[in-house]
Amino acid sequence: MDSANKVTEYVTGDLVTFVGYYYSPDYMYTENDDNQLGIVVGRESRLVSDYLYRVYWFKNGNITVTVAGHLKLVRARKNAD
Repeated sequence: MDSANKVTEYVTGDLVTFVGYYYSPDYMYTENDDNQLGIVVGRESRLVSDYLYRVYWFKNGNITVTVAGHLKLVRARKNAD
């Protein structure tokens, strides 16, 4: 079920959690956003390999632009058949 919650494209209204940053030996992230819950409120654009999404974070009430690779669905979507 875990792989069903990891998608590359999200839709407005998806409930997501922040799963962390890509590792980079050249940069240290100081923010502690792990396990924050948020809701996707829109899609910004596409980077070379990933989409950027506007996410409203419940914990701090902020809307940030977050790369899809840093997000995970809280609950898998049901197929619309």
